[in-house]
Amino acid sequence: MEGNDRSAAAQRHGAAGVPDEHLELELACTCGLPGCEERFLVPSAAYRWTGGRRVVAPGHILPGALLVEHHATYDVVQLPG
Repeated sequence: MEGNDRSAAAQRHGAAGVPDEHLELELACTCGLPGCEERFLVPSAAYRWTGGRRVVAPGHILPGALLVEHHATYDVVQLPG
């Protein structure tokens, strides 16, 4: 998760002058599944960490997690607890 935060910040900084709503960020899946190395695009405006939520590759939902949003290139899941 921390790596994606740094990546998002760097991508936003590198796109100076481009409105946020037009930026797409390339993120790494944060599902935690062994061997997962998937990367996907997320609109910059949609990338906001909210307590207990993770952005994952489509279908990479861990047991016990709840699908909150489904998009063509990514899903948002709520972790238990």
